[in-house]
Amino acid sequence: MNKEYYSKLKRELQFYPYHRDYVHRVNGVDIDIPMIYEDASAVMCLMLVDIKKVINFIHNKRAKPVSVFMGKTLLAINVFEYRESAVGAFNEFTFSVPIMMDGKFNIPILPLIFDQRFSKLGFYVIQLGASNDLGRKHIEDIWGYPTYKNNLNISLTQDNGRLTSTIKENNDNILTISESLPKNSKFKFQRKRFNTYFMCNKELRHVELNTLLFCKTWIGNRDFKITIGDHEIGNILNELGIEKKIATVFYPNAVEIAGKAISV
Repeated sequence: MNKEYYSKLKRELQFYPYHRDYVHRVNGVDIDIPMIYEDASAVMCLMLVDIKKVINFIHNKRAKPVSVFMGKTLLAINVFEYRESAVGAFNEFTFSVPIMMDGKFNIPILPLIFDQRFSKLGFYVIQLGASNDLGRKHIEDIWGYPTYKNNLNISLTQDNGRLTSTIKENNDNILTISESLPKNSKFKFQRKRFNTYFMCNKELRHVELNTLLFCKTWIGNRDFKITIGDHEIGNILNELGIEKKIATVFYPNAVEIAGKAISV
């Protein structure tokens, strides 16, 4: 979204200590793993939800949702726009919740949720979806994330200082989120690590995501608007009983390096 940020991230990527583990072929395309998504944008909206409802979506007892206060945890609604990668351009969404693996104690979640260098802290992915065949296929084949069966119309736009994310299947609206950017937004270069966990074939898996990015985080609800459609993906949000938004993280430009899936 920003040419200056794009150029700076290209330079930073040259110094990243990359080591190829293996090559995975998907639909005739050879993909180096870790896989580098060379140019992307993303928005993460953190919504308050009830832990008791979240537990119904976590299918492994070792993964414990992290309480932020009074029996509440967070749901991360993420929308990604991938512009450059080995599989071309595609868009993606995820619903995930912060968890502690094998945790017997709670931690101050908010300071750590945006950079998970402690490997037992991460996001448990409840649902993922992608916008085209190869985008969806490589996610399923390489890692095994819980991916929606059909291609979706997913968009992330910035217009007149307002961010809008939409997810549709054909003409059926699944989710629309919009919010104004804070005035005089300054985006800082950062290196972050995220841990994702999910179930695949009754097996708990872990994928480490390293990122180079320019980002802005803000707290509060402000003029946030959300519309949930009558769809099986939208029904996940209804069943979780999402409450108010706590925070938003926006990356106008990012590089993502996705490691291999490891059984844990």
